[in-house]
Order: sequence, then C-alpha cells, then structure tokens
Amino acid sequence: MTRDGYHHGDLARALRDVARAHVESAGPDGFSLRAAAREIGVSPSAVYRHYADREALMAAVASEGFARLAAAMACDDPDPWARFRAVGEAYVRFACAEPGVFRLMFGPWGAASGRVDVRGADAHGRDPYAHLRDAIVTLGEAGLVRPDDPDALALDAWVVVHGVATLALDGPLGRDRVELALPRALDLACRGIAAPGRWPG
Repeated sequence: MTRDGYHHGDLARALRDVARAHVESAGPDGFSLRAAAREIGVSPSAVYRHYADREALMAAVASEGFARLAAAMACDDPDPWARFRAVGEAYVRFACAEPGVFRLMFGPWGAASGRVDVRGADAHGRDPYAHLRDAIVTLGEAGLVRPDDPDALALDAWVVVHGVATLALDGPLGRDRVELALPRALDLACRGIAAPGRWPG
C-alpha cells in the first residue's frame, strides 16, 4: 500500500500488524520504526506521529495481545467445571498459536515495561483475568470449590496454565506434547481448587 492509500487511523493499525508479524517471526529485537515505515511505504515522520518509539509500538502490540487472549478465553458453557477447563485450555492454546506475542506480553517489552494494559479488555469489556476469576466465582456459587478468596483460587489456576504455556514454548514440554500434558494439568488445577468431594474427575 502506498503512503497515499492511508486514511486516518489506518497507519497505526498497519504498524501494529507489521510489528506483530515481526515479533512472531523474529521476536521484538532488531525491529525499528524506520524499518516498519519502509515496509509499509510511508515516511518515518508519519510513523512517529503515531508511536514515539518502538517501545510504544511494542506495548501496543502486547496490549492487543491481552485483548485477543481475553476474547479467546470467553466461554459461557453452563457446566461450571467445563467452563473452567475451557478457559484454561484457551489460555494455553493462545500461547501456542501466537508464541511471539505471548512472550512479548509477559516479557520485558510487555507487562514488565509498565506501559502495557495487562488487563486489555475484549469486545465485552472483560480481560483475561476476569474470565478466569468469573469461572471460579461460578464454581463457588455452585459450591464446587473451596470456600476461599476467588482471587487466591484464580492465582492458583493461573500458575498452572501459565506454567504449561511457558513449558510448551520455551521448556522441555514442547508444543507437540501439549495435547497430552494440558488435560492432566487442568485435572490438577481442578483438584487443587475443588471443595472436598466436588471434583467429578
């Protein structure tokens, strides 16, 4: 697309798309706004009107990643345990589908930078943590989990799914073994938060 082909707002979107593709193929290093400008076919000055530096652009890509993760985790299954498991599965599957963006989201360019909306909302105004916590609240309303703070239980579950995702991307598990490991990990998470005798597995 030539520089004359942009309307207001299109360039910012195009920059995020280019940055996201680079992150998936090569990671966030070695990327510059000038390189993005060349790829898109606009002047560097046009790029800097949208993002002050590459850190700002990477933060925008990471924020969008959290919003897409939230959308992927949305589930309205009426079975409370099925909903909880679906939310956890979606978290890990997102990581495997977008490994570069997932690493960016939780790395120094992402949440650790302090410039990222780590609770980026989906189209319904809910963020990834809200989906996980809401699934646990639903379990609590049904008397299926320990009488504990939902945030504490959500943290327990988050540790499990994030651990599986991290081991799949950068550890010995590998993405090819996720299908075997994920159901077992979710079983452990369910047992860990369940009230005595209330986990059907």
